Amino acid sequence: MKNRILFFLIASQFVLLPAREMEFELSPEKIAAFNEQQQESVRKLYGNWYKSPLHYLLAAGKWSSSIAGAWANSRISKRFVPRFVKKYSINTDEMESPVASFKTFNEFFTRKLKEGARTFSSDPYAVVSPADGTIFAKQNISEGMEFPIKGAKLSIKKMLNDDQLAKQFHGGKALVVRLAPWDYHRLHFPLAGVPSAANVFRGKYESVHQFAYESGVQPLEVNKRHIIRYASESASTVVFVLVGALFVGTIKETYIPDQRYEKGQELGYFQFGGSTILMLFQKDTIRVLPAILSNSAEGKETVVKMGQTIGHFISPKARQ
Repeated sequence: MKNRILFFLIASQFVLLPAREMEFELSPEKIAAFNEQQQESVRKLYGNWYKSPLHYLLAAGKWSSSIAGAWANSRISKRFVPRFVKKYSINTDEMESPVASFKTFNEFFTRKLKEGARTFSSDPYAVVSPADGTIFAKQNISEGMEFPIKGAKLSIKKMLNDDQLAKQFHGGKALVVRLAPWDYHRLHFPLAGVPSAANVFRGKYESVHQFAYESGVQPLEVNKRHIIRYASESASTVVFVLVGALFVGTIKETYIPDQRYEKGQELGYFQFGGSTILMLFQKDTIRVLPAILSNSAEGKETVVKMGQTIGHFISPKARQ
């Protein structure tokens, strides 16, 4: 028993090292400073990833995410919650339950929000962000496109593991929302429709940090991922890809397949660790907000909150 406790303590010190180094409240400048610290850590891991034992042990192997998940579900992880809330400036006013009520770190990490904490557009053509995070958009989807950063080639066929499904999105749009540790980690449907059961692909747990892509790794293609087809009256078939990442122990869907859901209803959640949700839209079905497109064209991500409008569907009449 003592050895088990010691193991969890050591693991917790490692996986929360970035959080323990942040002795400031979050602001755009402070977030940028944190991202620079994180990038340095990722550079060490991926600089020579093809021959780095550390990379293999932490990212290519699955045990590191298992350890992180075991720690985050342990009772000893509870002691890190108040520190995490303070250092990441978590808005406790919008939380459904008080900080002291969480028994483990993952209970806190997958916290729910109070009813009414976020608002959704009543416009039936409005598409909203499914999560908190930063969003990047790509127009004119094609096989082997550079996404989400320049130089990072992505095979839609390999990512979806379905040639026919991939062809449906040729010329369409791709939107990727990347979640940071301080974000709300539950996911919500961005539009009304009927979801399929998730098609689960067991893969790696590579980092989704920009430098991982720059090093030649394509996390969206090789990581563990859950693929959900979504039948929408407004946009025909939409695909959601929930992507695991370094230290993400679990991707969990909370919806019932083949049942209709309205915009804003819960889809699922990511447990401990930041991760990514990718949305694919067919050609001529959606107009993404100009600000998002402009930032993406410059290689920049746009900060979004769950429920915030990110685009609008093109009406069927306008498509003709």
